[in-house]
Amino acid sequence: MPFCRHSFETPQYSEVIGFGLVSDDVLLQNPYLFGKYRLKNPVFRNGQYSKSVTELFDLLMASPKDNPLIHIGLLHSIIGYLFEVSSPKPVDRTELTQEERVLLYLHENISNPVSLIEAAQALDMSQFKLSRICNQEIGISFNAYLKSIRISAAKRRLAYTDNSISDIAAYCGFESLRTFNRAFNEETGITPREFRRNHKNKLSMDCRTSSQAKKNFTHLMT
Repeated sequence: MPFCRHSFETPQYSEVIGFGLVSDDVLLQNPYLFGKYRLKNPVFRNGQYSKSVTELFDLLMASPKDNPLIHIGLLHSIIGYLFEVSSPKPVDRTELTQEERVLLYLHENISNPVSLIEAAQALDMSQFKLSRICNQEIGISFNAYLKSIRISAAKRRLAYTDNSISDIAAYCGFESLRTFNRAFNEETGITPREFRRNHKNKLSMDCRTSSQAKKNFTHLMT
């Protein structure tokens, strides 16, 4: 779930910390995280990086789950310290596989109206080749994949921002609010408004449950 940290800790044996970034707000705002740069070695060993990284991880794990701004800020800070150890290098797009080029192009243009023909021209390949890459290598048709990533981006914005539904529809590349509502319903079975309301209700319940669990734990420890 975007902005929500997930962890599994075994202090006696764990020697590796791994984290993944799946939020548009983190990825799109930082060019180093969106396929344009790569690390020579994505593994950072203990002692290589600043002690501040450990402190920031502790802050991240202790921060409220319902405050995305804190999570985004801490993640950017952690990444900044790690990149001091191993600086990301620009990706030579000629080294990307055809599948990687297609995926990168579609995600970069999620807000723009994109057709199969236009994408094929931008990627310097025939529309038949692009269609084949989507169907055979990515495993889903061009239009279905584009619709899928747009709806996924819309879900995150519906859940974690107060942006209007029409603004979210425009950001996610839908021509009109009506088109967005229809596509969202086809993908999820509910309207964007219902999705937002359901998520806020669930988040409120999760926060209450988390707060009660913390109180119970404190009571047991005293």
